[in-house]
Amino acid sequence: GPYLVFFIPPVRLNPFPVMTHRKSFGDSLTWKSNLSTQILIVDRQTLKVVSRGETDPWYSWHVGNGYVDAEGNIVADLVRYEDFSTNEYLKEVGLLQTKTPALGTLWQLRIDPQSGRVIDSREMLHLGGEFPVVDPREVGYASRYTYLSVYRPGVDIARELWGTIARVDYRTGESNVVDLGVNRYPTEPIYATDADDRDRGWILTVVFDGDLETSEVWIYDADRLDDKPVCQLALPGIIPIGYHGTWKS
Repeated sequence: GPYLVFFIPPVRLNPFPVMTHRKSFGDSLTWKSNLSTQILIVDRQTLKVVSRGETDPWYSWHVGNGYVDAEGNIVADLVRYEDFSTNEYLKEVGLLQTKTPALGTLWQLRIDPQSGRVIDSREMLHLGGEFPVVDPREVGYASRYTYLSVYRPGVDIARELWGTIARVDYRTGESNVVDLGVNRYPTEPIYATDADDRDRGWILTVVFDGDLETSEVWIYDADRLDDKPVCQLALPGIIPIGYHGTWKS
């Protein structure tokens, strides 16, 4: 599409503790709940600002996809947090002592590019998650499905990591959540297009089993996440839990 879209949350940096080495960059960021999240829309060819808009305060790390629909509006799929508690949670992950709940859920926004106004916003999955991805061939185009890491239903999200993966269907509004079992932790789902059938795809993830202390590559049919993995590949050692990956054919 013709636009670059930036979501600017109400997080502000105090640079002086960073410059004097008294605080880290992350510890010098402050959430300003009295401010709005700004929307900046830029012409992709000229880099001129098309519009500026504001919406409710929220924070986001990752966007799943974005495109222009048939009416000329911008559609954006992203994981949205109501505040900046995710910053504290990620610090605690590094210390293996998580205690701060940070619920980020998948939303779809529709924006008028000429005014920057949010026309519509919908929460697509209330289950907390992160790292939304689509079929790479659909990036920048209308996509029906988003895959993402989510918490296992019913867990205490303040004390857990993302423990499963899910698929959200924008056409029906339904979602499928994979049952990996207790104490298993997958990395971000990676979409791989089938080499022989371009209409078929696979979801790959590296699963750490906390009981067996092993890591395996699990491969799912992208259209049948409710089924068992079609393949489980043992790895010679533990792969540390990571955030991002991609597929190269």
